[in-house]
Amino acid sequence: MASGSCWRGGVGVRGVSARAMGPVRRERSDAEIPVRLVSTAVARLIARFTRLRAWPTETKPLLSRPCLKASRSASSAAPVTNDVARRCGKEAEALRFEWGEAVDPVAVRAALATGRFDCLTLIHSETSTGTLSPLADIMAVAREFPEVITIVDAVSSFSTLPIDKDALGIDILLTGSQKALALPPGLALLSVGERARERAKSAPDRGYYFDLLEFHENHLKGMTPSTPCISLIYALRQKLLEIDAEGHEARFARHLRLNEAVRAWGFAKGFELLPRREFGTRGLNCFRNTREVDLERLNATLKSRHSLIIDGGYGKLKGKTFRISNMGDETDASIATLLAALDDALAEQGK
Repeated sequence: MASGSCWRGGVGVRGVSARAMGPVRRERSDAEIPVRLVSTAVARLIARFTRLRAWPTETKPLLSRPCLKASRSASSAAPVTNDVARRCGKEAEALRFEWGEAVDPVAVRAALATGRFDCLTLIHSETSTGTLSPLADIMAVAREFPEVITIVDAVSSFSTLPIDKDALGIDILLTGSQKALALPPGLALLSVGERARERAKSAPDRGYYFDLLEFHENHLKGMTPSTPCISLIYALRQKLLEIDAEGHEARFARHLRLNEAVRAWGFAKGFELLPRREFGTRGLNCFRNTREVDLERLNATLKSRHSLIIDGGYGKLKGKTFRISNMGDETDASIATLLAALDDALAEQGK
């Protein structure tokens, strides 16, 4: 594991230890590297495991009462994260919504008002259904219950749109190196607030490998609790430099522009979004297969003719929906190429 930086308003690699970075040739000072993708003044921590394995880090030391997990029934992560909490000896209860439905702040308020929960977890952007929950509205509800620690998973929204962590009152923000950051999987990136660290201090069973306080103490020394994944940290550093060079507002605008281009193509072809339009996420579109396209055949054509594939639906949505990503490093040119290839593959089916 390696710790993140301490700069206000940025995610950087300054806190990564020298043993991780080695003799890096510095074209700019470390103070110029951070990227203000998350507005926060607290330390960011980098862990050498996947985003899913970061869930015990967050939930185990924070719970004395059950954890409320607001999720869509379509979420592949929801049942797994519930199971993670239970295997750590903690109680968890899922607040479920239908496939493609955003988390309802009213339902969150009703659940938290019972006084049964001291932690709320939320997947901001549900990748399998292309659904973006109203984070600001949900966090406004959570702030009504100051005893509740909030954990937000932003794996496919992080860096596609602004997330003002401190203003929203998020205690722990989690993402991964894959998806919107367009890096290989293997790093979990956490921004942990003081309230969460204070709560963790009172947990007698927080362990070592998933101990938030151990992360933080090592971070203060510029060290890591264990050997970091050096190659991915180099990749992350380079990605942050690229994001900084593009500019944050330009990156957000690019994701919005490409997302709207894909959405306009889908609507023109007669497809509908799975979620309501206002809840469609920024980094991909999940369309209903309203024209009954043979998606396996479509992908076979895309692969053989254009060396491209798209997702043909997840779980019980397989064949009934398809997803087109525009996150990460996609450009106007790459999306235009994909849409032209899709036109060709659809025409092959007479669609």
